[in-house]
Amino acid sequence: MQKGRSFRKDAAVSPPAPYERKLPSSGPIVRNPAIPLTAVAGEENAVPEPIHIFRADSLMKNGRDPHKVHIVNAQTPQQGSSPPEGRRRTKDAMRNSRLRVRQVHELLMAVTGGTETIIAAIDTDFRLIFFNDAYREEIRRITGKDIGLGSSVIDLFSHMPEQQKTAIAEWSQALSGECNIRIREFGDPARYQRIYRVRHTPLRDAEGCITGAAEISYDITRQTKAEQGQRTTSDYLENLINYANAPIIVWDPLFRITRFNRAFEYLTGRSAESVLGRSLDILFPEASREASLDLIRKTLTGERWESVEIPIRNIHGGVRIVLWNSATLYEADGVTVSSAIAQGQDITERKLAEGKNIAALKEKETLIREVHHRVKNNLQVISGLLDMTRMRTADEATTGILTDMMMKIQTMAQIHTRLYESKQFDQINFEAQVRDQIAAMSSIYSIGSRRIVCEIESEPVLLPVDQAIPCALVVNEILSNSFKHAFKGRREGTIRITMTQAGGQIRIAIRDDGVGLPEHFDASRSNSLGLKLIRTLIQHQLRGNLIINSAKGTEVIVEFPLRGPEVKDDVADTRS
Repeated sequence: MQKGRSFRKDAAVSPPAPYERKLPSSGPIVRNPAIPLTAVAGEENAVPEPIHIFRADSLMKNGRDPHKVHIVNAQTPQQGSSPPEGRRRTKDAMRNSRLRVRQVHELLMAVTGGTETIIAAIDTDFRLIFFNDAYREEIRRITGKDIGLGSSVIDLFSHMPEQQKTAIAEWSQALSGECNIRIREFGDPARYQRIYRVRHTPLRDAEGCITGAAEISYDITRQTKAEQGQRTTSDYLENLINYANAPIIVWDPLFRITRFNRAFEYLTGRSAESVLGRSLDILFPEASREASLDLIRKTLTGERWESVEIPIRNIHGGVRIVLWNSATLYEADGVTVSSAIAQGQDITERKLAEGKNIAALKEKETLIREVHHRVKNNLQVISGLLDMTRMRTADEATTGILTDMMMKIQTMAQIHTRLYESKQFDQINFEAQVRDQIAAMSSIYSIGSRRIVCEIESEPVLLPVDQAIPCALVVNEILSNSFKHAFKGRREGTIRITMTQAGGQIRIAIRDDGVGLPEHFDASRSNSLGLKLIRTLIQHQLRGNLIINSAKGTEVIVEFPLRGPEVKDDVADTRS
């Protein structure tokens, strides 16, 4: 209660009953926001109970003194008490009441002063009877005005018609007995904006009469903006999933469909509304349903799909082949599976094209194999004719020429035979090729009592066809030369062949323990047809080097770089 306020001496009268309510002659009665005062019998300063203190500020319009406090329902002094003693007790009670009101007000200010929550109360004339620091600061920020007790909330917004209209409507609704909750925004969103959740509620006295209204406003700016950000992110992700070009589906631990995007609708011909909540098995063809469900079950154990083909049945009965990848989603504990999500790619057309390509490839392989088979047959026919002619010729020089020609043709026939029998048409196992050549040479030159042994030490060497044929012809010439000339005057001999592949280089060394080459022999100047053929094949087709050593026999080394099967060379001219 404010200082300087007096008390009506006629507040306590002889009651016809234990309590008498004295009301002002006219005008509204406004209850002071103080707690009811209760007297304790027997105490020195006790007052009769109950005493309710009413402020009459709102009665100014009716001509009443706004600085007086009316006390109603005050019990008369006990029988036997003199009137002066009763008045003294009443004054003491009012003094205690003012002290308690002030203490309550200070307590409210202390409690609400440090909070960001905005709190205010008005009387029925729209005048402030309480507000905290947060309310004062916000009103100053919004209106530029300072406020005090008794300030009119209507006048505060006199220069802001829209806000004034809203304030009057909200306070009036509370003064009429209705609570209301509004979300209010103040300030420029681009600069300084505050968003409040504002609650207005009526204040009532002990008899239930409305004596004013209170406002409690919570600053929900950060919460609202965070929610708006979440909604924006959620809408973005929702659109990202719904309008993605790839089919996307989500299912829960019970294998029920929980999300079905537009691309999946297009894939299956089904609407999202028709499949949400239904089991996944409606999407799979009968023939592959169990296998598909087995894969689906594994996702809920944490297994991820990287590239899994699963057929999907559309509503018209057709089947589309979809390549899937998946991820398992977990609850906040990181252990409990909440759902699984999968994204697919329709590869039906690609699979059909692959099928056609496979069929075409098989057809091509058959044709190539048939070509090699026919070339091999033709070469074998020529080789057979040369062999028949050789066997009928008595001249040794002619026999030697025919034998050399026959061996060259047989070497090429062996290559085609190997290509015909292999599943690879671009590479030759050259170790096996050399073994075949040695076997053919031995059948011709190791006859009678003559015994020439061939030893092979080789790593697995694969040569492309365009290098295998010239290399085989080179080996044929070297072996033929060793068989014919290295062991003259001898019945036994050894030829050792070593083949290695390292660092993209092929090295073939053929060494015999024969008589060796003549002294001062120069392979680069030799007019021998065999050496000229070897040099030409190595230089022009193999792009390699030829090394000849003659010490305790003869060693011929051929080195050349390994090329990929896609590199092709024209056939070298061997006429020079």
